[in-house]
Amino acid sequence: MSSKRSISGNGPEPAPRSGRKAGASALVLVSALAGLAALFIVAACAKKEQPAAEKAQPSAAPAQSAQSATQVPPFADRSKIPASGRQGPPGEAASLTGNAERGQALFAQNCASCHGPQGTDKVQNPGSDDGTVPPLNPIDPELADKDPAVFAANIDRIIQHGSIPDGPAPELFMPDWGDSKALSQQQIADLEAYIMRLNDVNR
Repeated sequence: MSSKRSISGNGPEPAPRSGRKAGASALVLVSALAGLAALFIVAACAKKEQPAAEKAQPSAAPAQSAQSATQVPPFADRSKIPASGRQGPPGEAASLTGNAERGQALFAQNCASCHGPQGTDKVQNPGSDDGTVPPLNPIDPELADKDPAVFAANIDRIIQHGSIPDGPAPELFMPDWGDSKALSQQQIADLEAYIMRLNDVNR
């Protein structure tokens, strides 16, 4: 008997094509699943908790101003300042002609912290009988005078020698700008010219 042959007579029947396609599809699916698994692993690693950020350092305290409104200049020696009303005689500045514009600049630099930019402020002075630093605008009527020479002499004694206010323990006092040589006589004359101008007196 002759052996069984395929219809074409060229050998055994080939495997159905649908089977080969199914196998290829399965490989593609496996590869896709493997790729998705890899993506999930990467995503999981990326979501791991990061190290905590360093705690923010506390902000530095605000820098203090160069000169407090209630600070006595360091050159002033309280033990050498006379009590109010016991100042010595006027100095050379009382007889000099001052420049009010220069005096205004000096006032802003040296006097405004206690007397205010225009000499009108009443800065607190604990321990003094008045409780505040005396204003210069308007100035004490006992010091003011329409005669520029008299006005200058009256305030020069205080600026030259300083003054400790009345009271049990005044925190602030007038420095001795002249005796300490913190200001020159011409600078003191300029200050006096500005203070007089604040009180409507021209020198």
